[in-house]
Amino acid sequence: EAAVLAEPLSCAVHGVLQADVRDGANVLVVGGGTIALLTVAVLKMLVPGATVTVTARYEHQRELARSLGADNVIEAGRSLSDALTELSGATVVPLPIGKPAIVGGFDVTFECTGSGGGMEDAVRWTRAQGRLVLSGMPDPNKLDLTPVWYQELRVTGSYAYSTETRDGARVNTFDIALDMLAEDGWSDRIGALVRHRFPLKHHRQAIATAMRPGRHGAVKTVFDLTDAA
Repeated sequence: EAAVLAEPLSCAVHGVLQADVRDGANVLVVGGGTIALLTVAVLKMLVPGATVTVTARYEHQRELARSLGADNVIEAGRSLSDALTELSGATVVPLPIGKPAIVGGFDVTFECTGSGGGMEDAVRWTRAQGRLVLSGMPDPNKLDLTPVWYQELRVTGSYAYSTETRDGARVNTFDIALDMLAEDGWSDRIGALVRHRFPLKHHRQAIATAMRPGRHGAVKTVFDLTDAA
């Protein structure tokens, strides 16, 4: 179960190292899918002094975020603004037109959904001159990028795994991910994201399960090829 997560874990390592998160940083992770949860795990492993807040839609996602070390876990919904205001120390300023402006916010935000709503939250809740890492595969959508320029955000796209500098050396993030999985207890914690297994002959059911995580409680859905029947 842990081994099948080595590749997405290496992608999460790539995103976290690109963001150059420091101890003491206040970090927001938008989303509760595989990449979001692995980003939480990597943050707590590589930057244990960072405070990590996660917004996730489904209860099983929020439970997994807590198990991976998230400091604050919030249900994505109507009360999200109040919770993020308190946790980031931001000030919400009503405007005569459009949504309120956010003054302040999180030092670093990882957007891991690719949805229009998730990207809008990520842009608005990152503080001035903060770092925004876009890790989710985006849907076609319209996005108000006004906060990017008036808050001078540093926006970074993160896709797949790569080679990064760590402790002064150039290292492939896949190698870092494999080293992490070898840590005591880590395989069990990461492997818990695999919640559904199917034989290959049930591929339609597997895809339907992966496409509806809320209905099925899914995060990572895999094929079990030991069942060759």
